[in-house]
Amino acid sequence: MVLRCESGIAEGKPLMEQYGLGELAASADAVVAGLGPLAAGLAGLAVEAGRAVTLEEMELLVWERGRELLCGVLQLALDGQGGDGGRAADRVPVRGAGGVVAVPA
Repeated sequence: MVLRCESGIAEGKPLMEQYGLGELAASADAVVAGLGPLAAGLAGLAVEAGRAVTLEEMELLVWERGRELLCGVLQLALDGQGGDGGRAADRVPVRGAGGVVAVPA
């Protein structure tokens, strides 16, 4: 389990919300292998967004970190397709940055 300590926390103790992230990650991994870090990241994002002072700060945080998490979900799905031994022609094309279309291997 990874715990993050922020400056200003007495005696370097982790925030209360972070104690359950390891269990959440393990539960998510039991459902889909590799999903744990993404589930824990989403929970951490929800906590951080709740601490934002303004709606603008909250939206910016969710926009940036949420996009990273969604990219992780997409990568997890692509990795799952890549391990099934299927043919590349059977895979769904993905449109990347700049409109480039690629078929996952």
